[in-house]
Amino acid sequence: MIPAGFLLLWGAADTASLAGLLVSVAVFVHMAMKSRRNPQQYTDVDTLFCETYEAARTRFRCVSNRSGAKYEELPVTSNLTTAVALLEGDERKLLIHVSGTHGVDGHAGSAIQLAFLEEVVTRGGWPDTSPTIVFVHLLNPFGFKHGRFCNENNVDLNRNNLSEEDLDEALLRSVGKTMSEDTKFHDAQKDKQEYDSLDSFLNPSKPVVASRFAEACFWARFIFHIVKAMGSAVLRKVMIQGQHHNSKGLFFSGREMEVSHANLVEYFSRKQFKRVKRVAVIDVATGLGDDPGMDTLVVNGLGQYSILKRLFRETHHDRQLEAYQDPKSKAGGGVYRNVLPGTTCHHSRLFPKAEALELTQSFATIAPELILRALREENAAYQGKTDMQSWAAAAAQCRAAFYLRTRSWKNRVLHQGRVAIDRVTACLMT
Repeated sequence: MIPAGFLLLWGAADTASLAGLLVSVAVFVHMAMKSRRNPQQYTDVDTLFCETYEAARTRFRCVSNRSGAKYEELPVTSNLTTAVALLEGDERKLLIHVSGTHGVDGHAGSAIQLAFLEEVVTRGGWPDTSPTIVFVHLLNPFGFKHGRFCNENNVDLNRNNLSEEDLDEALLRSVGKTMSEDTKFHDAQKDKQEYDSLDSFLNPSKPVVASRFAEACFWARFIFHIVKAMGSAVLRKVMIQGQHHNSKGLFFSGREMEVSHANLVEYFSRKQFKRVKRVAVIDVATGLGDDPGMDTLVVNGLGQYSILKRLFRETHHDRQLEAYQDPKSKAGGGVYRNVLPGTTCHHSRLFPKAEALELTQSFATIAPELILRALREENAAYQGKTDMQSWAAAAAQCRAAFYLRTRSWKNRVLHQGRVAIDRVTACLMT
């Protein structure tokens, strides 16, 4: 659960009273120090949740072949691949289901895909009257294998799936400029300055040695930046929106399309997808949220949000429904408020003439400040590369932040993941 003090502090951006902010800080310090690290709770690991890249790739290959899916591997690095499994159905209707965009968070999406394909095996195949489904397994294989949020080039793939116009905008934003006339959400100079003001905190110049002192320093600096900014709005925006200028820093979008996305552009440009009229994308992630295992479904724009509410109207008590830029956003303390549109992957733009619904399904794990700490320490260790043992330890802690090895969390992921596929598939068929 997220510490109560953190929730007070995280929402302090909406509090005008400095006294209220200071009270929040005091409560937060007490609760944060009580929950220094998310304790790993090992249970009998379900075979659907694979611990390593090799095990996940082997299992996905085997069940894809047994289900009758057309299986293919798309090279990303010299020895790592993204796998795709195509269940052929109605070629006018397409569901794209993606796991591992953020690498280390790929355990949940991979397990959902394996469970679905195992059921197809049990059923004896996939009906040709149902929508075509493409499972994209481990979009960021490097991050999954090595416990990294970013890929082999330190690029956050969730912010890298760019059109030529988006790429031009990203390059301008890297120097604090923009092509947009909407200054409310597109103040590029301000965005760059906000990230740079947090740079020394987000991106330590050398690996962080695990100790009580290092832990105390993290909390002290974390609270300092919250108080300095009179709330958490700047920090939470940086975490979600990302940045375009620091290639070694957290949340870097890259300056060109990465191989993982280029592979999918080529794959979905093939002749067999030319007749697609309706397309839906589910990109599975883990991390931010309010209750471990609860999923948040996030879309771009209020139009898609209205579709989301219709699809999941009976299940509001089981999940959060959010839209970027929505001022009423609640999930994770309102982390999706006031961020740039277009911060999710945009695979649906490969089908410009098709009706599209694109959503991110994110399963909550631990409190956001603990996730940030894990990302910060892993990236510092990776960029330093002076001590492989320290990097391995930091990477293991990063994996633990995005993958809870508890039976209850896994069961919730599998159930909610299947509900999302079923609802979206039904939507495509109507």
